[in-house]
Amino acid sequence: MLIEKSASKKINNNKALTNLNQNNKKWDIKSTNSTSKVTICISCNSPNDMDSNYCVSCGIYL
Repeated sequence: MLIEKSASKKINNNKALTNLNQNNKKWDIKSTNSTSKVTICISCNSPNDMDSNYCVSCGIYL
């Protein structure tokens, strides 16, 4: 009887840990290796997409 009670307790603890880990997965941040390339505006020093022809802040031609 004591062994069964101990085993049940261990199973319940494992279930609780599994549920806790599954709940925390939604808060995990996925690491990505992608980086965005930017061009810094020579007029206002704001970052712009590499593909942009004009600054998003001041409008000067990049």
